[in-house]
Amino acid sequence: MNNLEQNYATLGNRLRAWLIDISPCFIIALIFGAASIVEALSQPGIPPSYFITIMTGTTSKAIATILIVIYPFYLVFLEGSKQQATFGKRFCNIYVVKKSNGERIGYIRAFFRYFLNMFFLHFYIGLAGYIYAAFNKEKATLHNLITATRVINGRPIN
Repeated sequence: MNNLEQNYATLGNRLRAWLIDISPCFIIALIFGAASIVEALSQPGIPPSYFITIMTGTTSKAIATILIVIYPFYLVFLEGSKQQATFGKRFCNIYVVKKSNGERIGYIRAFFRYFLNMFFLHFYIGLAGYIYAAFNKEKATLHNLITATRVINGRPIN
């Protein structure tokens, strides 16, 4: 399958998939925060400022755990598997494939793709890697270019 040219996923579709994927992380964090407030309310004589401290600390820990441990595993495991997509990507009908043949990328490439995405997005050039995708024919971000992967519309034929 080297017929990928017309099937590249748009940035808008990729953003929708990401929002679907990240939503459970924030819902879980809110649940932890609400549980902290309920716990703090059950303690007599606690000042209101304590609620903010408790909620911020617990919510931050929940978000950090999810984003640093669980979310990367989720992305690498699903994008590297036969599914070739996270739940959000599958909902939006987009899939991650090798540029050369449209096949699954495997776990090692999925790991490097995630690592490079985080490196470029958070530590090096911010959103420029995604802005670049808006101006190239293949709609490839920098982490896609380096790992020779593409995000396509529709289920790949393997």
